[in-house]
Amino acid sequence: MFVLSLLSLISSKTDAQIVADKTSGCGNVIVGLRDGQPQNPAYTYEWDMGVTPTSLRYGWSQSYTFSTPGTYNVILRIKNSAGNILSTWSQAIVVHPPPNIDFGADDPSGCFPHKVNFTDNSTPGNGAIIFRRWVFGDGNTVDNVTNPTHVYRNLSGNFPVTLRVIQNSCPQDTFTITKSAYINVSQGVQPDFIVEPPTN
Repeated sequence: MFVLSLLSLISSKTDAQIVADKTSGCGNVIVGLRDGQPQNPAYTYEWDMGVTPTSLRYGWSQSYTFSTPGTYNVILRIKNSAGNILSTWSQAIVVHPPPNIDFGADDPSGCFPHKVNFTDNSTPGNGAIIFRRWVFGDGNTVDNVTNPTHVYRNLSGNFPVTLRVIQNSCPQDTFTITKSAYINVSQGVQPDFIVEPPTN
């Protein structure tokens, strides 16, 4: 009876699970991990991040960056003071390749009002691009237009252009590219004339 009670006590104290703040993402995925039970100072928490070569870390909680696309089997081993494994838990982390973002413009320089046709040259890393936001640098934006046309009116200067996209395999992540001083708009020739009195 004493042995059974002791085993039950150990089992209840090590009834843990891995809690991850995210289980998937694109690109460099930073994942916060912790044991699902309160920390016990008598235990050792050993984490295997599922990467090659093996990366072992120790502590009740961890933060780890997965930078290569793939599926990682994160393992948590909880050990007692003698080094015996009391419980083992696992959690899959999936990392998708990020989108490759780029865009172009047919006429990046001109006099206002200056019309520019933009082209989205982005390609998804995995899945499809489900959201786009163009920021034209003059206070105007447009959403979910693949190849927008924008007119720069009554403003001269060098305008940065930004494209933000979201990929459906990682809808919580936004990927951004900004091209500084990409559109150059000048005032152009200003009409002017002087009326002179006729000469005799």
